[in-house]
Amino acid sequence: MDARLYQLFYQQENRHWWFQARKRIVLAQIRRWLGASRRLSILDLGCGTGMILEAMRPLGEVWGLDASRQALDFCRRRGLRRLLEVQFPGAMPAGGPRELDLVTALDVLEHLPDDRGALRQIFQLLRPGGFLLLTAPAYDFLWSPHDAANHHLRRYARRQLQERLTAAGFQVRKLTYYNFFLFAPIWLRKRLDRRRYGSQPFSHLETPPPAALGRVLEGILWLESLALRKLSFPFGVSLLAVAQKPDNMTP
Repeated sequence: MDARLYQLFYQQENRHWWFQARKRIVLAQIRRWLGASRRLSILDLGCGTGMILEAMRPLGEVWGLDASRQALDFCRRRGLRRLLEVQFPGAMPAGGPRELDLVTALDVLEHLPDDRGALRQIFQLLRPGGFLLLTAPAYDFLWSPHDAANHHLRRYARRQLQERLTAAGFQVRKLTYYNFFLFAPIWLRKRLDRRRYGSQPFSHLETPPPAALGRVLEGILWLESLALRKLSFPFGVSLLAVAQKPDNMTP
């Protein structure tokens, strides 16, 4: 991503409605699938400036991996220390994490030229029975200047992501769209941005909503996070997947 976006992330993600809502959804899914009674070994792949990494730190031994030195510098400002500067997929450094209970890849896969290779390497990093939790942007027709600003290479349909996960060896435990309740207004915003900016990159973070509106939007996604414990949605702005490495495999 552009260097200025990392600065925006670091400044806004602790209060921006979308980041906070996604954090709530992710932590709820971790509790749902891995429980909260034991310490976990976790790798946050594409950890960015470290907001989710920091939130997961009470869960156990948590590592962050990112290709950007600038992003990892922001992680260090948060006091995070288990950090790996790696172009993924690629060789992991000696002494890096192995036999992981959980890998999170939150809006990461769409940045990677070799997304299939990335999923295969994640599979190898997990212990038998370990989990991958990922989020990704949905639907090509929602492509907007925000995708260009964030250097996205693609958006996914549910079937595409299912196929990639299965081909890498995973058993898919949950695969659902989310940002379901806000689909219509986000679709309209993206359409207006395409008309206004054309192919020029533009990030939504540059024009955050007023604080009161942000609280309303976060509240809507809080309700969605409760629903996602039991339900799956037929469409949405994003995708959420929970996949497991079969536990009958030798490491």
